[in-house]
Order: sequence, then structure tokens, then C-alpha cells
Amino acid sequence: MTYRSDETATSKLLIVGLNGEVAAIDSATGERRWHNGLKGGGMGEVALAVTASHVFASNTGGATLHCIEFGSGNELWRARTTASGCTTLLISGDRLLLAKGGYIDCFSQSGEKLWSNKLSGMGLGNCTLGVPGEVVHGADRA
Repeated sequence: MTYRSDETATSKLLIVGLNGEVAAIDSATGERRWHNGLKGGGMGEVALAVTASHVFASNTGGATLHCIEFGSGNELWRARTTASGCTTLLISGDRLLLAKGGYIDCFSQSGEKLWSNKLSGMGLGNCTLGVPGEVVHGADRA
């Protein structure tokens, strides 16, 4: 579950991640607007982070981060993550933080991996990420 202190953006599209795939549903009519199978990204639970122009998605079963255009569903880029496993995504300013398999990877929103940190001694599993004004709990996606 994500907690936000600023709810300024509203959209007519509801973004849904399920079984390794992402879709956009028109929130007024329920009609599917687009679908993206996240080619090469693995299967399983999908973690999402959404902006007004991009959908960032990563599957539990793969080691890939996908950037999808919000309005069309077209993939803009994909990047390798350090590990696979349960995924938590958090947007912080112009950076995207991804926790997966005992690592945190930091990406620019253009797909460049900026750094990686092995959470030595902390174990594996669902990870919670937080910055002032926003906390994302990986375990709440299940």
C-alpha cells in the first residue's frame, strides 16, 4: 500500500498489474485501453510506480524494470535489475528506487542505473521503502 501526502494528479486510466502483465482500464467505462505483456520480464506479481506520463513495472519472477508510456502502453525502455524476487518501487523526485532480492537499485527515469546497494545482513523478502511524504510497503501488494 502506498501512502501519499500530495494527491494532485487525477486520471481517467486505472493501471493494473497482474500475472506478469500490465493493462490500463478506463475508470469511467471499465473498457481496456491498452495491454502490455512485459516481454522478457518474467511472470508473477507485478509492482507498479505510476506518474502522469510513465508506468514503471517489475515482476517478481524476473530481473527487469520496464518503463511504459502511460497513455499508449508502449514500452519506452527496459533495464536489468541486480536481482529478482519480491519487488517494491518508489519514485523519489527524478529517481526510481527498486528493492528486490536483498538489493536496492536506483535508476534515473530515463533508465540509467545510478547505484545499487546490497542490504547486507538484512535478509530477503518484502521490503518497505520510504521518503518524507511517501512510504511503499512491498508486503501490501500480495
